[in-house]
Amino acid sequence: MNTMKFTRHFLAVTALALSLCAGATAETRYVSDQLEVTLRSGQSTSHQILRMLKGGSAVEVLETNSVSGYSKVRTASGTEGWVLSRYLMSVPSAREQLDDLQRKLASLEIENKQLKEQSNTLKEQHNTVSQQ
Repeated sequence: MNTMKFTRHFLAVTALALSLCAGATAETRYVSDQLEVTLRSGQSTSHQILRMLKGGSAVEVLETNSVSGYSKVRTASGTEGWVLSRYLMSVPSAREQLDDLQRKLASLEIENKQLKEQSNTLKEQHNTVSQQ
């Protein structure tokens, strides 16, 4: 019987040691910022889901019920339904803003390159005229 207790104790300690080792090899991950919100036919989770709205989608708020916590909205395609008001923001999502700023940056980098080329051309023309 002593051997059986020792074996159980040994197995428990071994399992604990293995679980600690497994934790040491863990890696950091981040929760996705991809979010979908349910557009429902009514003001509760018991109402039918009409469709899923992707994070960043623009909607028109038609009505807000502060008691239920839902807002009636209309999508760009004209679908009307109810979403939880806490998922609505008055400004675009950070992801949408980042995408917009990256597009603007790329455009400005192209414009900057073109202006540098024009500047170099004008400098060359100025030097040519100055020499004449």
